[in-house]
Amino acid sequence: MLANSRWLLLCVACAALSSSFNPCRGQELRRYAPASPTVSPYLNLGRFNNGGLPNYYSLVRPLNRQRQVNVQSQRLQRQQGLALQRLERVAQTPQAVPQITTGTSSQFLTSGSRAVYQDTRQFYPPVILSR
Repeated sequence: MLANSRWLLLCVACAALSSSFNPCRGQELRRYAPASPTVSPYLNLGRFNNGGLPNYYSLVRPLNRQRQVNVQSQRLQRQQGLALQRLERVAQTPQAVPQITTGTSSQFLTSGSRAVYQDTRQFYPPVILSR
């Protein structure tokens, strides 16, 4: 009887361990995702349409045009992505800063005068106050 209870306890422990360990949990389940539609829009030609236009102009042609627009936008997006990658590569490469020799005097080293907000002194003559 004691051997049977140990055997039963061992079986329950093994079942609990095997159910908690799942080796496939880390694997990603890949589903089929086609790049283009798998059903032809021309199947809509036989569909009942109560509208005033024939099925080609109301159902088939818009789907074909949408497919063309999607292809063009994907191509444009790919081109823009490549252009951005090129710009990032150019921006990341270190470029040498040119050394400009301006002279040794302090008047050559100044780059200009500082701008002051709403400064109108250059437009009006100075006001002379007399006492």
